[in-house]
Parts: sequence; C-alpha cells; structure tokens
Amino acid sequence: NQCIKYRLNSLCVLGCLAGKNGKVIGQFSDKIVTEKNQYGLGAGCTSEHREDKPHLLKEVDALTFDSLMERAKVPTRYGFLSLDVEGFENEIINEKSFSEHRPAIICIESIDQKVVNTIEQQKYNAVGKIGDNFILRDSTL
Repeated sequence: NQCIKYRLNSLCVLGCLAGKNGKVIGQFSDKIVTEKNQYGLGAGCTSEHREDKPHLLKEVDALTFDSLMERAKVPTRYGFLSLDVEGFENEIINEKSFSEHRPAIICIESIDQKVVNTIEQQKYNAVGKIGDNFILRDSTL
C-alpha cells in the first residue's frame, strides 16, 4: 500500500481501533483490503457510511490503541503516528494513550480540541494545523 511503498524501512500498521477490545460493525470493502491501497482497511463506521452502502457492512475485530500497539510489536519510541478515526477520537485517545508507546510526531484528524488537549497533557506540543489535522510533537525529545 502507499504507506509501505513510500516508507520502505517503516512498520506500517493498519487496524480497526475502538474504545475497547471486541467487535465492531462497519463498512469494510474486501476490494480495498485486497488492493491494499491508501484507504487501508475500511474507513467507514459512521452512521452515514453504514447507510450509504449497507452491502459492505461486516463485523470485524477491533482493538484499543494499546492492544494494537502490543499486537503489532510497535517499539515504545517510534517516529510518526497518523490517526484518522472518523470522529471517534475521544473513544480511542485517553489520558494514558502515550504512556507506553510514544511517537515523536502525531498527526490526528479531529474537530475536537478536547482530543488535542488530552494529547498535550501527555507532554506533547501542538506545532501546527492543516485543515482538521493537528500536528503534535513529543516535548520530551
């Protein structure tokens, strides 16, 4: 996929994130998964996505951020995290999200300043904003 194509020496992790481990029903296209294109595994758990193409609805495993990091064996310190969870940021990010696994740079798509504040409380500084994407830097580095 695009992540791997342009980051040959990187670990690119695609997964379905949720506030707790379990199952989630959403719009996940097998074509997207098979092609492994830039869209990754199913961006589509909002009510609009589910109403738009009900034939693509399926149940998949969902993991918390920490569980996904552990399962993928992500190092405790790593370079970059891009997070786009379609408005579910408050369910994914909490006050301890970056206590074990700390990216140097975070790019998170969100319209909710509370999410950015939660990340900043974990020793990150907001250094930029592009559209709805906030860029934060680990202030401990």
